[in-house]
Amino acid sequence: MHDNQLSNFKFFSLVSNRVRSTLLVLSLSTLLPSIAIAQNPLEQLTLLNRAGAPAQAYAFALELLPQWEGEPAFDLQYGVAAVDSGFFSEGIFALERVTMNEPANDYARLELARAYFAAQEDERARAEFERVLAANPPDEVRENIRPYLDTISARESRRRAVWRGSFDFKTGYDSNINASTDDDLSALLGLPPGSVTSATPQEDSYASIAGMLVYSKPLSANSDFSFSTNANHRENASGDLSQTTAGASLGYSYRNGSNAYNLGLMANHFMLDNSPYRDMLGLNLSWKHTASAQTSMTVFGSASDLIYDDNPGKDSLFFMGGLSIQHLFEARYRPSLTVGVSAGFEDASNDDAPGALQNTERDIVGANVALGLSFTPNVQMTTTLRAQRSEYKEELVLPPVLREDTNLSATVAFNWRVADAWFVGLEALVAENDSTAGFTSYQREQISLTARYLMR
Repeated sequence: MHDNQLSNFKFFSLVSNRVRSTLLVLSLSTLLPSIAIAQNPLEQLTLLNRAGAPAQAYAFALELLPQWEGEPAFDLQYGVAAVDSGFFSEGIFALERVTMNEPANDYARLELARAYFAAQEDERARAEFERVLAANPPDEVRENIRPYLDTISARESRRRAVWRGSFDFKTGYDSNINASTDDDLSALLGLPPGSVTSATPQEDSYASIAGMLVYSKPLSANSDFSFSTNANHRENASGDLSQTTAGASLGYSYRNGSNAYNLGLMANHFMLDNSPYRDMLGLNLSWKHTASAQTSMTVFGSASDLIYDDNPGKDSLFFMGGLSIQHLFEARYRPSLTVGVSAGFEDASNDDAPGALQNTERDIVGANVALGLSFTPNVQMTTTLRAQRSEYKEELVLPPVLREDTNLSATVAFNWRVADAWFVGLEALVAENDSTAGFTSYQREQISLTARYLMR
């Protein structure tokens, strides 16, 4: 079996058990007259498939083939065993016989669609999946078919040029839109309490709209080129601190067996209160190694040139690299665990600019861990914990301390696919930045509700 066939076989084998257990009830009455009755060979074959023993089922089906071939109930179980054992063409041939003799057998049609998918005959697989959907199956069946259609769409982008996009509509609450401290800074300056006042944290509700458009074109069987644009605008209810971001990127990716390499160039413009605030030019590199169907590792690096319109002391070159490992567990709710570490530095573009060394030039280390759960194919939850430590290079003038920041955050996010192209997300974030400088210490809580539409 070729590498790409093996990869796809592992994928659909993980997903299809849930599909089959749901659809089997559609034809169970014709396949198993009664489990309590003494089993004939066909019933034994059916129970082997249901028990998740495809190799044994396939070997047994070959023994029965001279006597039973052409019987729809046998061809169905024979086709399932062949596909699950990796003999795609053989399974397709058997399942096609079933659907020709029994056009209304939705279970057989779904298994045929799954077999086409395994053989990478995506157009035929899509057609059969859509015929099953057109028969108005139960909601759980529709939910379990969607991952196949999503994967087919992703694979199509590797064979021909495609446009994709998304629109996000978000509303939420932010406890500290100005990221301000509520601490009394007087003690840091050696002054009586209350002598120095800072901006009070400003809580507010907000709404935002975002869009992204991506064009991707295959360059070869293993590589492709992409171009994307994005924009995001956020308005707070008070009218203060509106934020607008617009950007574009070019990407190149190359795949070789279990390895994928990506190179990206990007540009970004950020406006604050409807005035230009910062421009960014960046380069991203990554290498992803897929060790198995459950485990992957990603090594990444980035370099960015940050240019601030009204504060040259913050202009800098920013470098970051890291490692991330993800593992999918074979357990209820399909838990996934991601662990990452990162390190980098920020180098002031102009050491002589006011505040450049004290508030810009720094070393950075970070770590994150995320746990994901899939309650159904369309309902997921992710919990993420992040920590980042920044140590600056030169002591501040006021207050006279060496600035060190520790940023901690925790996020819980729910994602629900309510229709083929519509998603609803709920997210809660708690963040705290503890700084020896005082004025950059803050606490922040956010909660948001997002509706997303995908264009495919």
